[in-house]
Amino acid sequence: MSDWKPSACILCEMMCGVEILPSEDNTIAKVKGNKNHPGSKGYVCNKAGRLAHYQNGKDRILEPLRRKADGSFETVSWDTAIAEISEKLLSIKEIYGGDKILYLTGGQGNHISGVYGSGFRAALGSIYRSSPIAQEKTGEIWVNNQMFRSTSAGAVRSDCENAEVAIYLGKNPWHTHGFHQCRKKLQKLSKDDNHKMVVIDPRRSESADIADMHLAVKNGTDAWMLAALIAILVQEDWVDHPWMAKHTVGYDHIKPLFSNIPIAEYCEQCGIEESQLRLLAQWIHQAESVGVWEDLGVQMNINSTLVSYLHRLLLTITGNFGKKGAQFISLPLVNVTNPVFRGLQRAVPKFSGENFSLPDYRTPVTGARVIGSLIPCNVVSEEILTDHPDRTRAVWINGTNVVHSYAGSRNMEQALRSAELTVLVDVAMTETAMQADYVLPAPTQYEKAEMSMLQFEFPHNIAYLRHPVFDAPETVMEESEIYVRLCEAMGVMPDDVIRAFDLALQSNEQDFLELLEKTLDQQPQLAKIMPLILYRTLGKTLPKGMAAAAGYLPFCLNLALSYPDAVKGAGHQGEGMELGWNLFKALSNSPDGTVITDEPWEASFGRLGDAEQKIHLKVPDLFPEIEALDQGFEPLTNSQFPFVLSSGERRDYSQTA
Repeated sequence: MSDWKPSACILCEMMCGVEILPSEDNTIAKVKGNKNHPGSKGYVCNKAGRLAHYQNGKDRILEPLRRKADGSFETVSWDTAIAEISEKLLSIKEIYGGDKILYLTGGQGNHISGVYGSGFRAALGSIYRSSPIAQEKTGEIWVNNQMFRSTSAGAVRSDCENAEVAIYLGKNPWHTHGFHQCRKKLQKLSKDDNHKMVVIDPRRSESADIADMHLAVKNGTDAWMLAALIAILVQEDWVDHPWMAKHTVGYDHIKPLFSNIPIAEYCEQCGIEESQLRLLAQWIHQAESVGVWEDLGVQMNINSTLVSYLHRLLLTITGNFGKKGAQFISLPLVNVTNPVFRGLQRAVPKFSGENFSLPDYRTPVTGARVIGSLIPCNVVSEEILTDHPDRTRAVWINGTNVVHSYAGSRNMEQALRSAELTVLVDVAMTETAMQADYVLPAPTQYEKAEMSMLQFEFPHNIAYLRHPVFDAPETVMEESEIYVRLCEAMGVMPDDVIRAFDLALQSNEQDFLELLEKTLDQQPQLAKIMPLILYRTLGKTLPKGMAAAAGYLPFCLNLALSYPDAVKGAGHQGEGMELGWNLFKALSNSPDGTVITDEPWEASFGRLGDAEQKIHLKVPDLFPEIEALDQGFEPLTNSQFPFVLSSGERRDYSQTA
């Protein structure tokens, strides 16, 4: 091997385009930026320099492993592993119910397994799942759903790159990046007289060094600071009444909460000068656009959900939504937390493509609220280590090291060993693998087709269905193949439908699309396993190594049917199902990434879930939390724990902040 191969950096949600120079032994020799990627355009940060570490690891698993009675592992064949695991899963489903099988997943860019894992879960009747998203993001997700009713669209974010006032809340983008060409853009914005950059962080970070204002709040007091900032806007009447009358409901419930807040006292609580906060309020009032970007510094701190609410309230009462430089609702190909198929439901009346979980429910043992279809990571062990009749009986883990990354490692070890069945699909012999009954080896992200579902850009959004850079070892198996084989062993794959699809694909695209639509209409129960069916049929017609891409066809069809103007705006042609098919072809054939949607800023209003397209300012569940701020801030440290080691800061070589 000597040719550079296009791919992506997998170490944060941006998935910047890179080119990889492979060496002869299937390792990464060099990495550089890919100028053809539509977002990063050749820019890479320091993270890309670490990619070889993840491909060239020495602790890979290359064959299926089964735990022996003495706790050691033995090698078994794939046929044996599939047969034994499927038999055990069916037994647990029959005795206890499929809802007693918990699904845990992870992987920063390793998301294609989720497409097939969802079908696998549906076949088992498994409804409970979790992922690292539930460590920090579910509070934000819940607030978005309460205010914007946007569960079927994407995340609510801010266009800080174009905002006149950009506020980074618990985020240090200079250090860990977080948007394409980050440092280049930050340097340019810091010199722009029409752009004000505000950093809210207890420490003077690298981003604070180039900011126009640094609010060095005491760690954990962000809620007091935001409440005081909103109070200034409300008490000075620096809110956009005409805009709110047109686009929101509930301000009459919000105003009393902030009308009597003692601003000076709250500023003292969070350790900042009142004059500084009043200056920021004036900037916000005078600006044409304001954006706020929150991250782990507040999301993994106290009052995190309240902070998510307050910052959105701040932006919304000042009219900063649905325009350049303000809040927007992204339009991803796949909604990670709520895969609703609205477009296909309209096109195919009997189609049953609703979320694989219930919309509002709690876990059976701890009663923890399930948000975005995810249970809190910190209750996973409690849902297992109990004699409760509805406790979790089996745990399926895909590409995540829960013993290492979840709180309470010893409890997680005990929980995984206590379950009647624990299966891990991963590339390495991790701490979690050591507790599993079966360990199934998968390819690395650079040895298979793969795509991140974290697509949050606006007004044009990018998806990157990456092609394999290396051939995978012959003894490992892609997650898509694992899930399909298990479903075949459990007898849930419809042989007649697979034969019919094969015949239609031998004819022409139109016949295949018509048959797919007819099948979804006449056999709607197959919707949830359709990615697995497409893998066995359409996947065979795709280029080498790209069979797993077939599972994304329903999502392409749904996006095109739901938002045809957005898809056409990105240059894709056709109407109805044909538009979705053309989007799928563009996505699966592009080696560098694809712009999947392009639309005007005001399109975000069309994604509001309220029937009248209104933003709901009133979130009653959080009103007591706002009122409780009057009781003051309880310090995070004491004589036993004299300092805070970390509160949500990411490292500069992994993830974003």
